[in-house]
Amino acid sequence: MPADRRAAATVLPAPTAASSGLASVSVVTPATGPLGDPALGIAVAAVGSRDAAANRRTSVVARRLAAMTGCLTEICFATVEPGIERAVDHLRARGAEHIVVAPWFLAPGLLTDRLVTAAPALVHADVIGAHSALVEVIWARYDSSVATDLELSA
Repeated sequence: MPADRRAAATVLPAPTAASSGLASVSVVTPATGPLGDPALGIAVAAVGSRDAAANRRTSVVARRLAAMTGCLTEICFATVEPGIERAVDHLRARGAEHIVVAPWFLAPGLLTDRLVTAAPALVHADVIGAHSALVEVIWARYDSSVATDLELSA
């Protein structure tokens, strides 16, 4: 995929230390329009699992993004259904005229390539990468896994 199509849509969470769990989001979409545009749809693309319960938990990401942005969203998966084609069909049926694929991946590779191949005409946002908010999450998970309650003794 040409780099200009990938860079045309960038989802930028604004990390905050005292976040309520829903960071503010801005979307730069010169090819698709501003946030809140009723014609803008976002296909949130994740890996997918054979475990339907895991996929339902993952779909929470798309619902939270919709709540934060006011945009139409649908979850799709690179390895199981619903795939990107179904997500696009659902978004178009709900009124989306412009669709951005927002990959929920840390790095580009085989699965993001599959998404681009399946929907080459769509704008694909960049992967999450080494975003500072992700570093904060990793640290919090590490910190909570090694934290122990220490008894105070006098």
